[in-house]
Amino acid sequence: MEHSVIISSFIVFALGLWTIAYLFHIRKEHLYSFVDTFIGIVVLHNGMMFFDLTRTYLAVNVVRDEEIFRLSLVSRLSQPLISFLTFLVLFLLLRLLFQISEKRIHPKSMWIFYSVAALYTVSYFARFVFIYVTSDVEIVREIHTYFELVVASCVYLVLAYFSATNFFGKRDSRRLCNGLLSTFYLAFLLLCSFPLVQSTPWYVYYMTALMSLFNIFPLVWIKYFFLPNNFQEIKSHDVYDALGLLLDEDKITLREKEIAELILKGKSNKEIEQELHISVSTVKNHIYRLFKRLGINSRGQLVNLLLERRSSAAVREQGHSSSTSAQN
Repeated sequence: MEHSVIISSFIVFALGLWTIAYLFHIRKEHLYSFVDTFIGIVVLHNGMMFFDLTRTYLAVNVVRDEEIFRLSLVSRLSQPLISFLTFLVLFLLLRLLFQISEKRIHPKSMWIFYSVAALYTVSYFARFVFIYVTSDVEIVREIHTYFELVVASCVYLVLAYFSATNFFGKRDSRRLCNGLLSTFYLAFLLLCSFPLVQSTPWYVYYMTALMSLFNIFPLVWIKYFFLPNNFQEIKSHDVYDALGLLLDEDKITLREKEIAELILKGKSNKEIEQELHISVSTVKNHIYRLFKRLGINSRGQLVNLLLERRSSAAVREQGHSSSTSAQN
């Protein structure tokens, strides 16, 4: 193997480990549910890269004949595994988009995705079997290419949909932040499949740059876009008044209200510990009970809940004012 390939792969893996460590830190401090999905994407992506690098090493340095290795049993069995991991990454990517947007995936859509993924993976095994049965494998290869095209088109359409709805719909900092996420992954997939670059001598460096961006993007997006902008909407005292209403309705305790106010200011568990002079475990217990009382699972859902209560309270107040004016 060329030294450039080894060095570039080491750089990509180092960035991946750095991002994974940061994601675990965010998961511990802020308890965002989508961070687990981010971790799964980065881990699987680097696992596939390591697996592919191992295959290349075996072909070049052990077997010393790429054509013989390509026809070997190890190579053919590894292709369905890579196919399965690829679909798993795409599934986690789609799940991430729905988590960020606080939307639920329709069960029928997921079953369609699972079916296409299964057929795509089976097509690899079909190619493997047909090679030993007959020399004509063009039909199986065409079926495999068709499934690949269908899946890629579905993923592109979903990413494009999320980008369009976030950028061209009702604009606010959180939607623009979500649009940046979907647009990056759409551009990444398109650039990876760009055919003209694959025949160039600098293809290795091109892919190294893309894979490095893939690994470092979650860190950059969370640190410089999501965390600063996620609570930018919480400026009005009406949102904090909504917490007061929840306290009056005995839905939360006074301590949980204090912690919720600090969460709305973007404070981490460690910062809440220092602010209230309590232990981190106590902070986590209060947050767990707060989420359970309100029927939510993340800080983003807390923001949405309070914004909804603020909006409904404003509508009721406006209706009450209108009826009072009409009576007068």
